[in-house]
Amino acid sequence: MTRLWKDGNWAAVLGVAVFVAIGVLLWFTYHWDFGDLCAEKENGAECFRGWFGAAAGYLAVIAAGITLFALYDQIWEQRKQTEFMIGDANPTVDVMAEEFTYAYVQIVNWNRRTFLIDEIVPADGTLLFGSLEEVEIEGVKYAIPYEWTGEFETAQRLPGWLDRNSPPKLARFKVRAYFTDSGGAGRSPRREEITVVVSGRLVGDEHKSIALPAKTVLHSF
Repeated sequence: MTRLWKDGNWAAVLGVAVFVAIGVLLWFTYHWDFGDLCAEKENGAECFRGWFGAAAGYLAVIAAGITLFALYDQIWEQRKQTEFMIGDANPTVDVMAEEFTYAYVQIVNWNRRTFLIDEIVPADGTLLFGSLEEVEIEGVKYAIPYEWTGEFETAQRLPGWLDRNSPPKLARFKVRAYFTDSGGAGRSPRREEITVVVSGRLVGDEHKSIALPAKTVLHSF
């Protein structure tokens, strides 16, 4: 949500909106015929007060609902902060296209548990990975070019973040990607937004399977 809702300013905005609505309704009481809505010989102001009083309960319910919605958002934010502090946050994924036809997939493990990376695959069927050019885990690079479709024969192990005085563990993969629907000879390069999904397991008493999507714009054939 925006800062307006996070800082509680929504209450002030709601109050202003209510007063504006009341002002508009009061204006209508003097310029509109409420014969079908008001009792006989009842002027507009009295009619409005009657209807407003009858609707007060409903307005209170609406206000309470808005308040609960804002509180739920705050609780959700607090829960995410708590998960991060105790090491229960999920890993995050960033995808960067820094070279022609190449994408860099970076995974940061914010969790205290080891993350086993099973596969890195494009979500769009028109995009394929041709080869895995380089793997870097915990600062150590492995040059292992081979034909690769996105699934690892052996899960790549990314240790958990146990020492909070040091940076979290990071893995980086350089992959070659191309589009399958670009035509044959004479095809032109194209730029297109792609979604890459990293699937793996957080190690524990029961492994937790997670899928982490990330987007970027790839320049390829």
